[in-house]
Amino acid sequence: MNMALRFVALALMFPLLAGAAGRAQEIPPGAVPWTNGPVQSTGPLIGVGAVLRTCAGYAEVVSLVPGGAAEADGRLKTGDRMVAVAQDHATPVNVIGMDLLQIVHLIRGPQGSRVTLTVIPAEGGPDAPRREIALVRAPVKLSVAPAAP
Repeated sequence: MNMALRFVALALMFPLLAGAAGRAQEIPPGAVPWTNGPVQSTGPLIGVGAVLRTCAGYAEVVSLVPGGAAEADGRLKTGDRMVAVAQDHATPVNVIGMDLLQIVHLIRGPQGSRVTLTVIPAEGGPDAPRREIALVRAPVKLSVAPAAP
């Protein structure tokens, strides 16, 4: 399969890193990503606590961050594919084919605000019924693994 996978966290926990061949690299859990220097954060990371990748034009859920809003809610699942994102009760924005970082910017927002994700369930095909999942954005707590000796 000739597909470049791009991983990014919904809470913008990690920025997209371009690899030498123009492909994105996976960022291991707990790693501190680097671009032209360390990623700076001026405050807590606010989001829903899910990690995404692009796959066939969709933002696909790779994993959920333990203790994050999505995991606590229980409806967003690994393998779900996002088709739209809505702020509070606004009209959803179609995100199929959209750049992953743009999708992340739509999902991020102020703590306590609501975002609604429209997804195709992991077990469904492109024509499967969509599921709307409203989540309240919250701080995402990352665990940092100790450095190997």
